[in-house]
Formats: sequence, structure tokens, C-alpha cells
Amino acid sequence: MSLMCDTGRMSNVTLNSNPGYMEIYNFEKFPDSWRLWGWCNWQLGIYAAFVYMVALAVGARFMENRAPFKLKGALIGWNFGLALFSGVSFFRVLPEILNAIGTSGVLKSFCKLEEANHATYFWALMFAVFKIIEFGDTAFIILRKQKLIFLHWYHHVTVCIYGWFLWSTYDPVGRYFFAINAFVHSIMYSYYGLRSVHVKWLPSYLPMTITVIQIAQMFAGVFISLYTARVILSGGDCDRPWSNIIVALAMYFSYFALFLNFFYHRYFLNTKTKKVE
Repeated sequence: MSLMCDTGRMSNVTLNSNPGYMEIYNFEKFPDSWRLWGWCNWQLGIYAAFVYMVALAVGARFMENRAPFKLKGALIGWNFGLALFSGVSFFRVLPEILNAIGTSGVLKSFCKLEEANHATYFWALMFAVFKIIEFGDTAFIILRKQKLIFLHWYHHVTVCIYGWFLWSTYDPVGRYFFAINAFVHSIMYSYYGLRSVHVKWLPSYLPMTITVIQIAQMFAGVFISLYTARVILSGGDCDRPWSNIIVALAMYFSYFALFLNFFYHRYFLNTKTKKVE
């Protein structure tokens, strides 16, 4: 997954600062130096993930003989803050996707980056930055001495690494990855926020629905990667780097298996156990 700091591909990508399908705000028009920095420093996601894993071990050891912290106020602000950020990110990335689909069709938009705009890649960069910030989810789990499952920290680590790598390569699929993830997180963190303020009217099926949406997200990732691989192997025109496709397939297949396993154990196995008891 090595990526030399060659600006050739980056120079071929033109970001539109005044597209006809949406308004771009001044703060979203980041300079080319940001693009060059991201292209040459995608490994930041790996470094952040390493620090996260070390902090995870240190934090667990720190809390071993201590009483759990409450952190109720901080948790409420955290969840609603991330829900708001995710919602804004989704709606700022969505116009480019809708325009690409309307102009070229869904399948071609997976392979060709046409009419890309500054807003999409500004919020995609913020997405990558927030994947580091979202490591704070685990801090709340450790400080409150809740159960930390493998799926939780594995998902945080891999999304952080892949998010930085994907943003730096200007992969046409990147906008879908960022938008779908932001959409799912806007729902998930809103639910966590409402639950943290003890809202009573939340339907019991909502957690299962969120997990089903997450599984659908993984299915979509596998489908898009297999489709773009097929286009390239058949000699079609597709701008996706093979490195992105291979990493995406490995990541999404692992997510698909892990989320299915989580779904089965939480919503079926536990239900059966309770019935027997």
C-alpha cells in the first residue's frame, strides 16, 4: 500500500470552486498545498492508529483499579456534536454524488471523478480528521469501564487508516465512502445522544435497524469494489487504483462478517437465551 509522493495524479484532478449544482463557501476552498500535503502524508492515519492502540492499553491499565467515571454531560455533548458534524458532512458531499449520477449514471460515477468540487473534498478531509477525533468513543468506554469488543476498536483503526489513504488518492468511490459513513454516523450518534439524555420514546427496534444499515453499508462497499475490479479486468475505463480496491475488499469483507456476527449474537442468540431462561 505504498504511495510515492508523485503529484502526477493529483495534478490531473481539478476541483471546481464554482459548480453549477451547488454553492461553495469560501472556507471550503482550500489551497492546493493542502492537497499536496494530504497526498504526501496519508500515513498519518497509520501513525494515529498506532497511538490509539497504545493509549487503549494504557487507559485500560489506568482504570483497572479505579471506579468508573460518570461523564454524562461530556457524553451528551460528544454524541450530539458528532451527529451534527456527520449530518453536515453528508449534505455537503451529497450534491456532487447526485450530479455525477445524473450526468454519467451510477455505475460510471464509481469509476470516473467528473465535476468534483472543493466542498466535497474539504468535508472529506474533515472526515479523515474526525476519524482520529472519534477515537474518543473508546475513551468513554474505558473511562466508564464498559465492555470493549474487538469490532469497536478494529473498526475505528481501519476506518481511520483507510479514510486518510482514500482521501489522498482522489478515488471516485471516496465520495460514496465518506457520504455513506457520514449518513450512518448521523443516525447512530443521534441515537446515542438521545439515549444518553434518557429519552423514553425511542423504539426498541432502533438499535437493530442501525446495525442493519451498517451491514447494508458493508454490502455496498463490497459490491462497488467488485464492480470496479470487473471493469478494470475487462479493459474498461476506471480511475480506481488497484491498491484501493484490494484494501477496500479486505476491509469490507471483514466488516461484513464481524457485523453479521455481532447482529446474530446481540439480537438472536441473546433473545433465544432469555427465552430459555
